[in-house]
Amino acid sequence: MEIAQVSSMVATARRLLTTGRTVDLTALEGMVRGLCTAVDRLAADEGRVLLPSLEALMAGLDRLDADLEAQHAHVCAHDQRSRRR
Repeated sequence: MEIAQVSSMVATARRLLTTGRTVDLTALEGMVRGLCTAVDRLAADEGRVLLPSLEALMAGLDRLDADLEAQHAHVCAHDQRSRRR
């Protein structure tokens, strides 16, 4: 499992959210789980080499989380406005 693949999937999900589309994160969840398992099995020295890439991935996941929260808030606000009519 490559960190670049997971990072690419995160970036794709963020792009789709900017267009207002719904994103299925099931595949991303599985990829992140597989990556975490693979990294956990590495020797400490091997894992340290990956630290900058993993930190960048975590930052991307944090941004995706913020994007999802914003989309959820937008949908909820739209739903509330629709119910008032």
